[in-house]
Amino acid sequence: MLAVHYYMIFDGSDAQWCHMKSFYKPNSIFSFSGETHVGKIDIFDTLSRIRQMLKDGFRAEGMPSIDELSPDILSNQAGHFQEDFFFEPGTAMGCYVISKQELHISET
Repeated sequence: MLAVHYYMIFDGSDAQWCHMKSFYKPNSIFSFSGETHVGKIDIFDTLSRIRQMLKDGFRAEGMPSIDELSPDILSNQAGHFQEDFFFEPGTAMGCYVISKQELHISET
């Protein structure tokens, strides 16, 4: 359920986006594209840049644009991503924070 909430905020409005910081703590780690980012502010800034690139239509080299995709999207799949989350208990009962997150993007 936490993953659903995470992606709803990631894909949601800018007004909700600031709440993404609450998923992380000062020593949380986010790894992406050979870089490691530590702490809720650094992670939030990095995720904000990724989010903005996706909104601006950025795509990885060799990836088709949305206009180039046919209705049979699976046969034209150019890549996929895998995201690994590691959680630990937060400060309140039933509350969890992301201690480590790894984002992997690869061609199929």
